[in-house]
Amino acid sequence: MNTPPSSLLDLNARIEAGIREHRMSKAVVRVTDHVGRPVPEAAVTVEQVSSDFLFGANVFMLGGYPSDDLNDRYEKAFTLLFNAATVPFYWRDLEPEQGQLRFAADSPPIPRRPPPDAVVAFCKKHGLNMNGHCLVWDYRPYSIPVWLKDTETCEHLLERRIRQIAERYGEDIPRWDVLNEALSKRNIPDNWSEICPMPANYERLAFERAAHFLPKSAHLMINETTPTAWFPQYRPSFLEQIGRLLNDGAKIDGIGLQWHLFSKEDVQRVLAGEMLQPKDMLRALDDYQQFGLPVHISEITLPSMNEDPAGEEIQARMARDFYRLWFSHPAVHAITWWNVPDGGAATGEAKIASGLLKRDLSPKLAYEALRQLITEEWRTNLNVVTDINGEASFHGFHGGYRLRLDGQQQSFELGPTSNVFTFILK
Repeated sequence: MNTPPSSLLDLNARIEAGIREHRMSKAVVRVTDHVGRPVPEAAVTVEQVSSDFLFGANVFMLGGYPSDDLNDRYEKAFTLLFNAATVPFYWRDLEPEQGQLRFAADSPPIPRRPPPDAVVAFCKKHGLNMNGHCLVWDYRPYSIPVWLKDTETCEHLLERRIRQIAERYGEDIPRWDVLNEALSKRNIPDNWSEICPMPANYERLAFERAAHFLPKSAHLMINETTPTAWFPQYRPSFLEQIGRLLNDGAKIDGIGLQWHLFSKEDVQRVLAGEMLQPKDMLRALDDYQQFGLPVHISEITLPSMNEDPAGEEIQARMARDFYRLWFSHPAVHAITWWNVPDGGAATGEAKIASGLLKRDLSPKLAYEALRQLITEEWRTNLNVVTDINGEASFHGFHGGYRLRLDGQQQSFELGPTSNVFTFILK
């Protein structure tokens, strides 16, 4: 990114301050004996075991490789880095023939569309927070079934689809992209032929049906792609849509912002300071903060310039820089990389090598850059010693912790408001 040195210093200072203010809190550990007396000079090991912030990716290549070894390597790379996963619910592939649903794990395979039962089982096994993507999307090439020809019965079919998905997965999947890219294709006139006509007020109906059939605890999202989500000439239409739906009573619990760079030229424009600069991105996030809703950076495509070594370095640097920026902003609650391996992208996108892993599933420089951020730099692991009052304090990242002392261990959660824990020695 072509940012002047002085501005870069100011930007880094803002990012570091934002991370410390919004992602960390002071914690106090009190050590007492079994009758409540303080224990001074107690050496406590503090280990963070989980993060409250969601770092995820789509898990569309689960079970999608021809050998057990490759599938195992994919799963290990995924679970080492991420604590969240996006589960595919594209209507076109979930119901390729009317009435024939591909929910079950043994359903006929479709590339990049593992059956939801298999994905949910994998996520449960590894404790991954799940996001269902997506319930309503009017884009024919990826979402609308071939057999759906008109809108006469579309409202009824959409309601049935949401009900069937909610009945099977509502208790397991806490987050849902309810409405996907309802504006972006309309900003490009050439794409009108690819949009399936929807019922009147279908955006509001999508949230009404989702709120009706899914549990009250479900987190319902509205999701938009790069131009509409970020660019100043398009962003007002998305802000207006969100405000209008909220005023109409739609249960919108979060805002998804996609960030796709689909070409070398896009990357070069960012690097040259012509597009998606940090100050512009922060200004956009400030705009969305007005709604008081969590923002998810919901899909990220960042090319490594066709596996060129220098391109890998650029991808890694940009990934680190933008993750730090997003992580520092108080409105952002989750960041989701889109395609983890090269060769795992949608048709037409695989050529740009936007994965964090190479085709043989070995890590790229960007994978290592994010691993260092997520599992090392943004994790708190240290040793503290209590003072004369039996207390020790530290500044830690929000999440789950394990404390160890004299062969004993106890757990606690550190968040913005919960920051005092008493360790009772037995």
